[in-house]
Amino acid sequence: MRRLTTLLTVFAGLSCAATPVETHGWLSVSGNKVVDEHGNPAALRGMSLFWSQWYSGFWNADMVSWLVKDWKVSLVRCPMAIESNDGGYLEPDADAEVARVETVVQAAIDHGIYAIIDWHEENAFNHTAQASAFFARMAEKYAAYPNVLFEIYNEPNDKVSWWQVKQYAEQVIPAIRAKNPKALVIVGNPSWDQKLMSPADDPVAASNVAYTLHFYAASMKQWLRDVANQAMNSSNRIALFVTEWGTCESTGSGYMDAAESGTWIDWMESNGISWANWAIDPKNESCAALNASASSHGNWGTADLTASGSFVRDQIRKRNNYTDAVKDTFAVPGTIDASMTSAATGTQVEADSVGSGNHLAYIDDGTSAEYLIKAAQAGSYATKILAAGAKDGGTIAWSIDGKSAGTTALTGTGAWQNWQRTDGPALQIASGVHTLHLDFQGTGTGLFNLKAIDLALQTPSSVERVSLAQVAQVGSGHVRIAGGLWNEAVLLDAQGREIARQGLGSEAAVVDLSGLHGRGFLHLTGRNALTIPVISVR
Repeated sequence: MRRLTTLLTVFAGLSCAATPVETHGWLSVSGNKVVDEHGNPAALRGMSLFWSQWYSGFWNADMVSWLVKDWKVSLVRCPMAIESNDGGYLEPDADAEVARVETVVQAAIDHGIYAIIDWHEENAFNHTAQASAFFARMAEKYAAYPNVLFEIYNEPNDKVSWWQVKQYAEQVIPAIRAKNPKALVIVGNPSWDQKLMSPADDPVAASNVAYTLHFYAASMKQWLRDVANQAMNSSNRIALFVTEWGTCESTGSGYMDAAESGTWIDWMESNGISWANWAIDPKNESCAALNASASSHGNWGTADLTASGSFVRDQIRKRNNYTDAVKDTFAVPGTIDASMTSAATGTQVEADSVGSGNHLAYIDDGTSAEYLIKAAQAGSYATKILAAGAKDGGTIAWSIDGKSAGTTALTGTGAWQNWQRTDGPALQIASGVHTLHLDFQGTGTGLFNLKAIDLALQTPSSVERVSLAQVAQVGSGHVRIAGGLWNEAVLLDAQGREIARQGLGSEAAVVDLSGLHGRGFLHLTGRNALTIPVISVR
């Protein structure tokens, strides 16, 4: 005999986001590759922040969130300034520098991406004790997090020997390993991380170590790739990690060489090498990603990006294929910024003509957009589209987690940014993270612009007051549904798989639950969409 109980809620298919860290887990070195915990090559792509003591306003969680949501980064680098003449960790305020690092690292953890903690100094061998203490502290704090990587020596300059770097590394690494035996450690090499044959010929006596390669595309070309290839294919087969590279000259400015940057990116991709571009800052130099207009908290439009920033953003977005790259993208109930897609085909982001916001533009027949949403509560969500168009025509086909959810026909608003709201379909969404996909359909090009998508949680009282007693009477192996409120009942198992479907009408109906084993859901569609979770207990 089964005992059936019911609760009133709303259901949609369950979905689990796969962030970069959820995909790859702990990173390690295998031969001349950095691999994930499954043994597969792990090529991360992202951005380096600027020196922590300069443009420190950009070291905040909002900025990291924007990089994840809009740029689709899987990696951020935290270059903590060290030497006192730079105003860094050693002087005047170590606590302020650590706080900046911890803020960015925590944001990376929250979003499921990787973060490099970088001891950003050319003469680190002079500060071995301080570096050991710092990295021991960080290793202990983040011992449980595969997100955190340790770059213990940024750029040994051309006056530093490999022997000095190696001696330094072989003292700092044990301090990390005592607190965190699993974390990947990245070690620099002389001449600003370009003497790669030094570690190739005489590696650090430690496991799970990769070596740093830095380049600036307009200054360093095939000759440095040849050195890197030689180092990777040497008898010791060292693994490389490009923790910093620029599109411009080695000065950080000068000519921005997009063609050579593309060649470098292709080389890194073909060798499975992770990389972070220099840098997130609005400094007046050609390697900077941002213009002076850019907010330190993200939400950048096209006008806020330099030529370098725009180029690198495009390269990251087309290569980072984490469809669920953000754990918590848009909280719902709430409003989705239509310009902040998690994936898109054929559309572009365009700045608003009034204000500082953006919208999704160049929406043609056959284009699409995708958004990650996190529902705090299961329920039926009313939707509205904020759109504008100079002409009539255009339809949006909605789906949640790959399941069709209805369509919305849009009419012209008289101008391309004369925004008006149009009702969309009710979406049945379970609590947790889901993918909202929009396909755009119509005749030709230039259908409309899209500004925002509103999702509001509906309750029975907000549509029509319906008590559980009015909805159903629970029997032995069945549920009796009141008539005149719904047009269809769909029985689902706990994973959202359909078991049975039954039409409903004006008369009360009995829905058979005999096909259900354990937990399940009875989804009722109609003017007041509801779901009755049913638990079958033997």
